[in-house]
Amino acid sequence: MIELIKSTIRLNDSICRNGIAQKHLHPLAYMKEFRTIHINAGRQTGKTQAMLHLARPKDLIIVHNLDNADRLRSHNQNCLAPIMSVRELIIFSQRQDIICDYVWLDEPEQCMKYQVYSSHSYFNTTLESLIYNKIKANLIIKLGQ
Repeated sequence: MIELIKSTIRLNDSICRNGIAQKHLHPLAYMKEFRTIHINAGRQTGKTQAMLHLARPKDLIIVHNLDNADRLRSHNQNCLAPIMSVRELIIFSQRQDIICDYVWLDEPEQCMKYQVYSSHSYFNTTLESLIYNKIKANLIIKLGQ
């Protein structure tokens, strides 16, 4: 799984290297169309462990709930990237934009189920909108369904 993810990232980098699409698209459209990778290799195939192995200090890992985030943080101390639940991401992103290299989204279907609400009535959005508007990243990697 690690080699599959690494080769997919390399392929995406080589496709985007010439920058032609980036010149003709709005930055948000470019991120969605050219800088988002979705890998679904089935259940129990090692996607999460590969993510934890490949994520670097300047990356961000997003998981669907706080229990999962706590479990991954406590059992994977070798992972160099910060791990946040959707709820933690929402709270943090209200204070500031997030700048990272890669965003790793573990089980995106589970994460995307959350409607994002805040005590501020103006802040009502979807997680996808939050990811593409409040996080400045070079690549979004969605692992799982």
